[in-house]
Amino acid sequence: DGSTPFFFMDAQEERESPGTVFLFGRVPVSSDPQSETISACAVVQNMQRCMYIVPTASTFADPDGEIAAQKAKSDLMKKLVPLSGDLRAEVKEVLKARKIENSKITIVRRRYCFERKDIPQGPLFVLKVKIPATYAAFPSDIKGKHFVAALGTQAPMLELLTLKSKLKGPSWIALHGAAIVPTEKQKSWCKLELTLPNAHKSVRPCLEAIASRPAPRLTVASLNLQTIVNQQTNVNEIAVASVQYIRDVNCEGSTTAAQLKTGLRHFTVVRKLDGLEMPPGWQNAVAHENNTNVIAKRTGSVVLAAQNNELGLLNFLLAKLHQLDPDVIVGHNIGGFNLEVLLRRFQANKIGHWSRIGRMKRTRMPNINGSGGAYGGGASMGALQCLAGRLLADTYLSAKDLLGKEVSYTLTSLSETQLGVRREEVPSAEIPNRYQDTNALMHLIKCTEIDAKLSLHLMFKMEVVPLTKQLSNIAGNLWSKTLGHTRAQRVEYLLLHEFHSRKHIVPDRLSAKERRRVAAASGEEEDDGGKKGPSYAGGRVLEPKKGLYDTFVLVLDYQSLYPSIIQEYNICYTTVRRHFDAGEENTEIELPAPILSDKDFAVLPKVIANIVQSRREVKGLMAREKDPARAKQYDLRQLALKLTANSMYGCLGFSQSRFFAEPIAALITAQGRKILQRTEDLAKAKCELDVIYGDTDSIMVNTKSHDLNHSRALGNKLIRFVNKEYRKLVLEEDYIFRSMLLLKKKKYAAMKVVNGPNGTKATKLEMKGLDIVRRDWAPLVKDVGKQTLEELLDVDGEREERVNAIHDGLRTIRKDMVENRVQLSKYIITKQLTKAVEEYPDAKHQPHVMVAKRRLEAGKQDGVKAGETVPYIIALESELPLEDIAAGKAGASGGKGLAERAYHPDEILEKGLKVDLHYYLSQQVHPVITRLCAPIEETDGAAMAECLGLDSNKFKTQTRDEDEYDDTFGGGRFALDDEERFAKCKPLKL
Repeated sequence: DGSTPFFFMDAQEERESPGTVFLFGRVPVSSDPQSETISACAVVQNMQRCMYIVPTASTFADPDGEIAAQKAKSDLMKKLVPLSGDLRAEVKEVLKARKIENSKITIVRRRYCFERKDIPQGPLFVLKVKIPATYAAFPSDIKGKHFVAALGTQAPMLELLTLKSKLKGPSWIALHGAAIVPTEKQKSWCKLELTLPNAHKSVRPCLEAIASRPAPRLTVASLNLQTIVNQQTNVNEIAVASVQYIRDVNCEGSTTAAQLKTGLRHFTVVRKLDGLEMPPGWQNAVAHENNTNVIAKRTGSVVLAAQNNELGLLNFLLAKLHQLDPDVIVGHNIGGFNLEVLLRRFQANKIGHWSRIGRMKRTRMPNINGSGGAYGGGASMGALQCLAGRLLADTYLSAKDLLGKEVSYTLTSLSETQLGVRREEVPSAEIPNRYQDTNALMHLIKCTEIDAKLSLHLMFKMEVVPLTKQLSNIAGNLWSKTLGHTRAQRVEYLLLHEFHSRKHIVPDRLSAKERRRVAAASGEEEDDGGKKGPSYAGGRVLEPKKGLYDTFVLVLDYQSLYPSIIQEYNICYTTVRRHFDAGEENTEIELPAPILSDKDFAVLPKVIANIVQSRREVKGLMAREKDPARAKQYDLRQLALKLTANSMYGCLGFSQSRFFAEPIAALITAQGRKILQRTEDLAKAKCELDVIYGDTDSIMVNTKSHDLNHSRALGNKLIRFVNKEYRKLVLEEDYIFRSMLLLKKKKYAAMKVVNGPNGTKATKLEMKGLDIVRRDWAPLVKDVGKQTLEELLDVDGEREERVNAIHDGLRTIRKDMVENRVQLSKYIITKQLTKAVEEYPDAKHQPHVMVAKRRLEAGKQDGVKAGETVPYIIALESELPLEDIAAGKAGASGGKGLAERAYHPDEILEKGLKVDLHYYLSQQVHPVITRLCAPIEETDGAAMAECLGLDSNKFKTQTRDEDEYDDTFGGGRFALDDEERFAKCKPLKL
């Protein structure tokens, strides 16, 4: 069709180029579908603002139904145009006042169904006003005598292009009327640049033959820096930079270990530090590395370069990156630290063509402040603008989003838990010392290279590139935004595409500056966007029947409860009548009228139904697929669909969401509460089952049976009763527990029945909400707690035998501690820094802050920034034997408080300190085990204290006295939940 195939990957809109959108991607070098691709930039020009002027109710009033009776568009316009005279005249006056001459005004029919009270709900006639985007945006709150609102005033051109050209994430698109830009006139660093003068009409979906092509192979580069602090200026400078890269990466499937092994390349550059000479024999060492390194020998490339200063290092790094032209740049916490340091060093050294770090040519650097220096804070908006055209994959953000709960998300921790690799950290303060010796400096370089490699391996392990691509394709948003793991924006764009295709006008997303202006103009306080919870009730939680259950317990769960409720009751912006009129605020919101079939679905349930159906189809394809690589692609696709469906409800209840609709969110949760209550009622009335607990979308049923098949039959009976009542809600068996310890709401442990070898059944310990799954308890406590639970939940033993085994286990752990048989790592407690160390007013009372403060002073880089977790051990400088320390002999602490006795594991070894065994026995092990055994009548706190060698008189009751736990970190009294902490307080009654 004469168009240019273009694989769309990223886009950028520049304030300095209004009306222009820069698309970044790759184009094939020939018409051969298998041909290689090169980086390309498509400059979409002449974009126009598109605003919808909502008239007053009287403008197009139709009391006699004459307008509604018109079927032909021409006849309809004959009726509408005369009625719009005053409105048009006023709009033209507004345009004239802004010196806008080139405009187009038409009457169109649109629908509105969102939360603004000044805009009528349902279908309405509006004025569609198009002006060149070179003119400034209209205020979002503009009104007139003949119009009540204007929507679309703040819409970015990138958003309009995305919607009008149906850009659904990274995919092949067709560029029409493209002209090649000479190299010397390019606005990008891409290998090819094209201009498209016809705005969104130049960018269209491509022919099926092109659309079905595989995505191009990408170049992925992992960047790692070793930095030092300049003592005179107190700023970070770069000493070593290393890049590990691999070409031909499949962005739609897995990258195997074998592919990494054969395809991985690297280069490193190190510079001379000011005031220091390179160590003796350094030049020979560099030459030896470039001659003998496996990759250097195989590729004939330079893998190690030395520069005389930071200026030389930065120029070398930039030149190599420009030559490599990576599509994806990877790093661990790269957005929170390395990227900002690199950009600031570009500024400080006045590096020419610094913008080659991205693909947009720039002379002025954007404002790169914004991440706040918090560990894992992600890159600032300005830093991301510098990188436009290349994708940034921060493995810290990816791990937080994709891995679930980890004790720590530092590279050191994740390397061990995810890759099985022990990482060595080189503190910043030690780097100058490495320049004294060639071997030490080479070791520093290897550590830098290994960190870059670990980030890359971590990214591939988590399937970050293919998974985020799939998520972007489903939602239709920018790949770069998905890599920032902004779930709310994915849902926003999914709904934007859907409502745009249905001719709805949508709410504007206002900038922070515009929100402040509107708030000031209206005299209202601006919403600060804080983390306030919803003002409506959440899911129902049934009162738990606490105790130890030795019979099978069924856990029955509703599949995707909230998305299913939306479908079951056809809940949508278009179907739920909110009460916007005065006096109606407290009126209960009613469910929409029932529908007869899925064909009658409104927008929101239709979107969810499509996702659910797509996932069902993909899972079917995956089950039938014989090729492992393609099966993995299907698996990634179904996972992306699942994540998207589960995020849909969140856009309704999140106050910062563009599609926030609290009444609808409240209606959904209210139905969820009714459904859970109805399920409990049916279980009791129809099946005579004992419901011992329930939470939001699931119930737990004590079958009072020791027979697995009989227990399941009871569950299936209830499932049949429940599922008869609904069309879209499906109750099913989630899992079954062989035994269960139910302590309180959201806190339990159980032996889950799982499939064993050869069709047998086995059990696996499952825990939720217990102290031992939190990271502010030492691994020692978790081990003892796990052992205690396994004994408690062992249905083969009598209660008394189990309690005796628990007591024996406590005696054994104390003996092992006193005889120094417990590894030092078992005593490590981890706690997160929620702000910068210097911002803590009570640092001397917080163990983790004191440890971080010392590490910061020593020039350490790990465990010192806001957002990071700090590992520490409570220890003593004491000559007493371990038996006396365990017994809590007077004077063992040397008069030091808890925070003063907290040390980093490295300090324990360096200073030869002894672990404060009494602290761990009395403030860590004992309180946790006591709470786990609270429902067990055969033991109590005093008995367990005696087993641990503690004074049992202090533990005569299950409820601990407040004075017993005087530490302030996270254990002791501050580790107790509110119910226990305030057990002796009288309630405040107002």
